[in-house]
Amino acid sequence: MLIIKKLTKYFAQNTPHETLALDDFNLGIRKGDFITIIGSNGAGKSTLLNLIAGTQQQNKGEIKLSGEVISNQAEYQRARWIGRVFSESPSRDRSIYDCRRKFIFVYKKRKKRITFGN
Repeated sequence: MLIIKKLTKYFAQNTPHETLALDDFNLGIRKGDFITIIGSNGAGKSTLLNLIAGTQQQNKGEIKLSGEVISNQAEYQRARWIGRVFSESPSRDRSIYDCRRKFIFVYKKRKKRITFGN
């Protein structure tokens, strides 16, 4: 189970350009759940996935995976359990078949949990 508690992320904190990307965000995902994250540009979708994967660090909050706190683990440590398949540039026309093929390739190669993100 993935549990996110009170996750907060600022960009350029304590500067005139400070931006609050996520504010006390909570989420629980059980094994076998299929979820979709939707939102407009700048809503925080990629930021959330980057925080889960460890590409970025949160300012506040906690991320647990299977009961283990992973919030402060490096990206390479989380990669044992969390992987992502990035989408192509919006200007390139990709079919669902291409996305499925990429997903299956990574799954077979890594045999790990996979998430999607930009």
